[in-house]
Amino acid sequence: QPFYDKEFFRLKTPGEQVGYIKSRLPCIGYGSSRAVYIANTRKVFKVADSVTMSEDVGHAQNEAEWESLAHSKPFLPRAFHRAADFSWILVELCRSVESTPGGNKKFEGQTGLTLAELTTFGLSQVFRGDVREHLKKSIAYEETLIKRFEEGGREISARVPRHRKGQWERMLKCEEVLDILNFAARVGRVTNELFSPDNIAFGADGRIVLLDTGLTEEIFATHYMGQSA
Repeated sequence: QPFYDKEFFRLKTPGEQVGYIKSRLPCIGYGSSRAVYIANTRKVFKVADSVTMSEDVGHAQNEAEWESLAHSKPFLPRAFHRAADFSWILVELCRSVESTPGGNKKFEGQTGLTLAELTTFGLSQVFRGDVREHLKKSIAYEETLIKRFEEGGREISARVPRHRKGQWERMLKCEEVLDILNFAARVGRVTNELFSPDNIAFGADGRIVLLDTGLTEEIFATHYMGQSA
């Protein structure tokens, strides 16, 4: 059956709305606590729905994600509507870099970095404060190492710090990447989730965005760590 926006928003309860979504829209993916349904060519519903977790977890992740998207940062998907109880949120449809034809090449041309360089750095770095200052200090340290190795005739040993220095210098030139890293450093989200390659995407206008910002450290500790114990 077709999906009608006006009919959907006339429904009185979140439960009725979720039923309407599930009965009329294609599901394009399941996470641990939420499912994603395509609303149209520009928007998707994220619905609290899981066979392995309580629906409360999906509600909590929707609420956390909505809170981060409400600030309208260009490196996050746009937010449009939500259920009163956060059983669903309606957000911008974005395509992951890896699922976009030619996406990796486009990403590298736009940022000066490979997708692997960004995700590896994001996963390996633990810091607070401004990422620009962190990178500048790291570059200065690598320069010290390079000089020491070169003066000691250890050119091979200088290759690794020289590679890292070059990568970090490229990061400093890309505001989109710096904004994403700064966001990740201060919002209390699970880093492994944020920097999964699937979560680096292109928005509808081609900008680079970070997906799935709903898994907070608190939600993870309360629901996921307890489940695995």
